[in-house]
Amino acid sequence: FNQMGCFPATSSKATQRRGLFNVLILGTSGSGKSTFVKQMKIIGIGNFGDAEMLHFSHVLRCNVLNGVKELMGMAKLQQLEINVKKTILELVEGYELNQEEIPPNKLVHGIIKIWNDDTIQQLWIESQKFHFDVSQLNYLMNKVEDIFSLGFVPTDNDILRSRQTSIGVYSHTVTFAKYDWCFTDVGGQIPERKKWKYYLPGYSEDPDNINNQDEDEIYDYQAIIYFAALDEYNIVSEDDPNRSKMEISKSVWENLITSKSLKRAITTTCCPVLFLNKLDLFESKIHDEEHFEDFKLAFPHYQGTMDHLEAAEYVGDIFLESIKGRNLAVHVHYTCAVDTNMMKTIFKSIQTYVFRQRVQKLGFL
Repeated sequence: FNQMGCFPATSSKATQRRGLFNVLILGTSGSGKSTFVKQMKIIGIGNFGDAEMLHFSHVLRCNVLNGVKELMGMAKLQQLEINVKKTILELVEGYELNQEEIPPNKLVHGIIKIWNDDTIQQLWIESQKFHFDVSQLNYLMNKVEDIFSLGFVPTDNDILRSRQTSIGVYSHTVTFAKYDWCFTDVGGQIPERKKWKYYLPGYSEDPDNINNQDEDEIYDYQAIIYFAALDEYNIVSEDDPNRSKMEISKSVWENLITSKSLKRAITTTCCPVLFLNKLDLFESKIHDEEHFEDFKLAFPHYQGTMDHLEAAEYVGDIFLESIKGRNLAVHVHYTCAVDTNMMKTIFKSIQTYVFRQRVQKLGFL
């Protein structure tokens, strides 16, 4: 399953390379794992190649078109009228983008007309309570004409806000201060989570299969980062309509953090890290009275204010309840993966954890 240049770090045959640090990135779908990896590339390398830029240009156009189509689908499902000419609606609904072409102006103008429709705007507001694949659609629509223009070159911010579902396992190696860091991003959808066992042998979400692993397994991770999205407390899960996406994410986290697989990894030189991500989206939600009421429904024992940092720390405490009474230190960060300056600071902290852990294991601290 490994792609793009790093060896698996959990095999008993894994080799260690001097100056190489392996970071395993886990989390449910849409939590921001892939955005973090792109951010590490921006911070470490500084730019993307021409082929990557062309690819992301196409991805961003697809994000815009598919996001608007999804809102149109919601309107149709709820039998709501979109006050736009039928020919425009049919054009946008039926259009399929080709990476080799620049879409016609009439498509772009049609997308803008539909986006500005009152019904679509109301559905966009309501979409914050449902799984909506293109969560950054508002950002993209503010520069939609640029995105669809000839010769469009996406900025780092554009690329960070592009959305692609992670299928499979991708590894990227970036050099920071003479050390190579290999970030392995494993998909977070249910079928993809079955592949986690190849990177944490013995890990399983099936209670009958948990912890069947080789005691002699050698781990070569210096950090395992789990991503959970803060804004998902009132977003209905596609996997289980009776639970929120945050409830699913918390359940996966609890299964991971209490598993024998992770315990075995941590006894080597591995730092467990929890990223409570999408702090920016969480902030905008928690300051809205309706969404704040949803938060209090999700966490009925919360007695705090609408301050997003106070609420985020409460969520962090809830996630850490699963390690109470266990001799386990988890480093928690409240993150916005699209914020380059924030992620620079946070990654420096992770580097400090990793270096300190390695020195401790060598007996120097």
